[in-house]
Order: sequence, then structure tokens, then C-alpha cells
Amino acid sequence: MAINSRFSILFFSLALSGCSAAFRIKQNLTDGQIVDPAVVRKPSLERTIGIFPKFEDYLEGYFLGGIVDPEGHALQGVAVHVTDENGNAMESFDVGVTDQDGLYKVHFSLPIRWNRVNFTGAVTVESPWKVSAPKPQFVIKYVGTAGILAYYAKPMWIPVKSTVPKLPEIKAPPPAPKQKSEDGFGDFDLGK
Repeated sequence: MAINSRFSILFFSLALSGCSAAFRIKQNLTDGQIVDPAVVRKPSLERTIGIFPKFEDYLEGYFLGGIVDPEGHALQGVAVHVTDENGNAMESFDVGVTDQDGLYKVHFSLPIRWNRVNFTGAVTVESPWKVSAPKPQFVIKYVGTAGILAYYAKPMWIPVKSTVPKLPEIKAPPPAPKQKSEDGFGDFDLGK
């Protein structure tokens, strides 16, 4: 009898911990813009029945994009942040930094509510850069019951401009013209 009750408690705790999550990502329709997507179960601060931890599901992965200057050249070392559609900073997204090819990779962890994720955000960059295009929004959608993940971004490459004013170019003065000497033999070296 004690073995059955121990087994029941073990089974009940496994069921509460979320080891039996029924939904996963079956179709990734992001065309390479979201990589390494996964549904991850994490413990929350809340407790169920007073003792067992409560678990919540999160959609995690990395989304990719690129940063270019107004001439279309890739920029390296630009810090990329994500805000929500109202412009508030999002803790669910890490800061990304562009590589030598101008590409960034930002890790995200979004809570799944009612088997869905529907997040609209925007990409911003740190000073001395400023996004020069209209607000570069993106949408991450996930439907857990179907296991479908989608990502909509316009555009993939985001143009930015510098906020530092350009200094005027200082041109060196042209060399002074040689002065002609008064005598007719001034340009000749006669062994003086």
C-alpha cells in the first residue's frame, strides 16, 4: 500500500511539474529568421497546493536581422534592443550586437498564454545610431495546439544613421607658388 501511495505522489508531482507538455513546435514558418526555437517549461514563484512549484511555458529562441548605414554598408558593433509596440523596453529579449557582416542575433523568452504567443515589437539601436526607416516592427506568433511558429519582420535589414553631426572637412591650403626672382638666372643654380 505504501508503494502505491509513493507512486501516486510521484506521478502527481510529475504531472504538476509539466513533464507531460503536449505541445511543441511542429512547423517553423520563419524562413530562417528565428533559429533554435523551443518550448521551455520554467518554475514560477507561485505554488500549487502549497508545496509543489507551479510551472509556466515559454517560447524561446533567437531572431535574426541586420543593420546597415544609409549607403547600405553593414555596420559592426551596433547594440540592438527590443521594445514593445508602445516603446517600452522588454526584459524578455536580450541585447544583441551586430557582427562584422552587420547581422545581429537576439535571444528571447516569451510566456505562452492559452497555448499562444502573439508579440508585436520594434527594433531600436543605441546611440550614436538612430533608425532612419519607419519604426521597424516585427511580430512573433505561436499557436501551441497546432505547433506553428511564424515571424513577420519588415524589413530584415534596418538602415540607421549617425546622430553625431558631421564636422566640416578641413582642406589643407594649396602650396604657395614659387616666387620668381628679379634676375633672369634665378631658377638656375650657378654654384653660389
